[in-house]
Amino acid sequence: MSEKKYAYIVGAGLTKALEGRLPVPLMVDFIPVMTEYIQNPVARAALARLVQHENVWGWPLATELRDFPKHSGAQPIDPLYLERVARLIKRLPARNIEEVLVEFDQGPDWSLGRRFAFAINQIFSLTDSSLEYCHLETFLRSQFAMGGKHTFISFNYDVALDKCLQRVSKDFASPKWRPSEGYGFVAATWDRGTGALDVNKRSGSSQVILLKPHGSLSWLVPFTENYRFKNQTPMVIVDGADDLVAYHPEFEELFLNLGQNGVFVIPPGGGQSCEMEMEFLRDVLRREEECLQEADEVFVIGWSLPPTDAEQACLMRTSVARRRKPLDQVAIINYLAPVEYFDRVLELFSVPKGHVNAFNDGFRDFVRGASVGL
Repeated sequence: MSEKKYAYIVGAGLTKALEGRLPVPLMVDFIPVMTEYIQNPVARAALARLVQHENVWGWPLATELRDFPKHSGAQPIDPLYLERVARLIKRLPARNIEEVLVEFDQGPDWSLGRRFAFAINQIFSLTDSSLEYCHLETFLRSQFAMGGKHTFISFNYDVALDKCLQRVSKDFASPKWRPSEGYGFVAATWDRGTGALDVNKRSGSSQVILLKPHGSLSWLVPFTENYRFKNQTPMVIVDGADDLVAYHPEFEELFLNLGQNGVFVIPPGGGQSCEMEMEFLRDVLRREEECLQEADEVFVIGWSLPPTDAEQACLMRTSVARRRKPLDQVAIINYLAPVEYFDRVLELFSVPKGHVNAFNDGFRDFVRGASVGL
């Protein structure tokens, strides 16, 4: 009898479900949440660059906000002034940050979107220590205890799931997840503490794979010119003797230690054509297709199926159409999503309602065992 195969489609709602004392942004509210960190110089500089591009908002800016880029780098800077600016930004029309980054990607100032990755990195690095991992760890332990093969397809830039997979899988003889081989490609690792680069790449099949088709804040790729990535496999940032996957909070140091390396994140629907043809990224997408064609069960966790992920939805629909047999079950875990959302997921995976378990009270309640069947 062949081993059971599980697929997990993961969106920003999962990391949001781990939120502790510091606010964790979703893509739809990233900009207003980032104003909570306006005292941080990296976040402040990124907000100033966004304000400079008035066309981002489609709305006239208040004079004080329009002048913000001129004053954002002042030292010292009045915290009360920053609070006023933060309030003004929060009053602007809501914009999905990934839609904004795609607009930059496709425009003349496309490198601005890539450099905004520094701010995304900073926010998630700041929130990392406050995340509450217990529910995710409980879920992963329960899944791994069943054996089989587990493939996670994450559209999140952050490394919350990555770190939890690594910690939990260490307690099992099998499966194991390691950053050097767990992303669907074999990678060198760079220790942010010692600066040591481990190029002794280890290959081998793993029962746990984490695919990140939009990139990761833990991946470093060399670039040339104005932030154009080279066709090279990422190095993975790790920390300490355990090689725990990590962020690098002070991104500027990477230029001193490793030359011109940038954090590799590509907004959905964005990316230069040369980047979308990178060999490692093609391998990630190929493995994603194989996973969806072969999985017995699918878990959709905190992924809202946004319009920006239209290409991914097309890939999933095509992969499911090539399956030799229907899925045994689909579990959809979200928080207060409308019924139309669940209908769209059912259509995407071509499953009848009798083969779907829906959980609409959030990931934490799902782990506690609360469920509502469609």
